[in-house]
Amino acid sequence: MNKIDGLHHLAICTADMKAQIAFFTDKLGMELVALYWMHGVENTWHSFLRLNDESAIAFVSNPDMKNIPATIGQTHAGNAGANAAPGTMQHVALRVDCHETLLAMRDRLRDKGVPVMGPVDHGFCASIYFAGPENLALELSYSKTALDQNAWIDPEVVALAGITPDELTQYKAPATFQDQAGAVAQPVLSETEGPHLTNYPPGAYEAIMGIPDERIWQLVDHEPPVKIRRAVRLEPCEEAEKRRVVGLGDRVSVEEDRVVHLRLQRRTHPSSLFHRATFSSASFILRARALLDLDFIHHQFL
Repeated sequence: MNKIDGLHHLAICTADMKAQIAFFTDKLGMELVALYWMHGVENTWHSFLRLNDESAIAFVSNPDMKNIPATIGQTHAGNAGANAAPGTMQHVALRVDCHETLLAMRDRLRDKGVPVMGPVDHGFCASIYFAGPENLALELSYSKTALDQNAWIDPEVVALAGITPDELTQYKAPATFQDQAGAVAQPVLSETEGPHLTNYPPGAYEAIMGIPDERIWQLVDHEPPVKIRRAVRLEPCEEAEKRRVVGLGDRVSVEEDRVVHLRLQRRTHPSSLFHRATFSSASFILRARALLDLDFIHHQFL
């Protein structure tokens, strides 16, 4: 059974965070739900534009990105039928629920000055195509029917791709895997083909992958950047029990209606401290080799 059940977020680099946010909110009506310093990455912003409660289009931006050249046909395809370098995003298709919604979105885009091609009937889906800022090739689609393997896997293309009949059988029905509750150890980097993450300073990748999993879990500040007030209704109980239920470190005020208000706590970090330190910076990575416990992190960065 496939345990990957959807897209959580697609992260796209941008040299103009404001322009991307403006396009996706105004032209497509998507809500901005997060904009903050990216966890563990120096001087970099991260934004999320809501698709639903568990899925988003995200953008990543820092001042250095504007100095990286974008070349149509290499870094970007430019449209949904053109080439780009292997491993790059050719285009991204976002889902709508039906044909009427697809036409409504075409109207919205055209009304706001965005040229749109389509709809195109692909048999199993229907799509419209248009551009986003910084040469993004975008598509909106709805499914007309579920994809049938027997109808949509072309034997000619299978042969051209070098896929054998046995391999095709495996691809159509991947072998199951017996879960081990997270107990599988990290592969020895020098002994596995990977693939491996790249574009780190020398020694950085090895240092990061050598940090114990339980330390990685606690490595970055995971509290939201803005302090908010939440209300949690508890059954009547003794004051000490209230404090135990709420948890240590929270500020508690109990009102007559038995509502406990929690003021979420968050460390305040100057820009030079850990929430803006980086997994990819040499200064952090060289220290990562010495990670024996969390005291090191607190000592160095907090």
